Amino acid sequence: MVFSYVWDIPFMKSHRVIGGWEFSGIQTFQTGRPLTATLAGQRSNTGSTNDHRMRPVSIHPAKFHEQDRIPRPGCICAAACRHFRELRRNTFYGPGQNNLDLTLSKNFKLENAAFQFRAEFFNAFNRPFLDNPNTQRDSAVFGTITQTLRDNRQVQLV
Repeated sequence: MVFSYVWDIPFMKSHRVIGGWEFSGIQTFQTGRPLTATLAGQRSNTGSTNDHRMRPVSIHPAKFHEQDRIPRPGCICAAACRHFRELRRNTFYGPGQNNLDLTLSKNFKLENAAFQFRAEFFNAFNRPFLDNPNTQRDSAVFGTITQTLRDNRQVQLV
């Protein structure tokens, strides 16, 4: 869901120095992307090279994180050899996003021209945008997030 708005600040609008200000913003709310837990290596003893498509078996679905539905290492186990019962696709969700970009601008009018000064704040509240967690059950870092997707707050004066 995205909200965008522009507010032409009405105070002293006709005054050349104090008037002519605008305030605008874009607020974004986004859910995380669906994730599927995977297994590495050859597990089926069939000689197939497609075992990377096999998925782990769920043993404790109640141990999912309540807040962001990222799996904890103890909630699923690696399937035994020749065991094809799988956890379904898109069982987990990555972190969502909540971002606010703001702009404060001043419009200047001269006889034959108009100019605008802008102060832009991207990711105004400096919230981290977390990458998806590791979904390979065999990995020691399963379920952990090791990086961010975007930069921190940025301020731009134009």
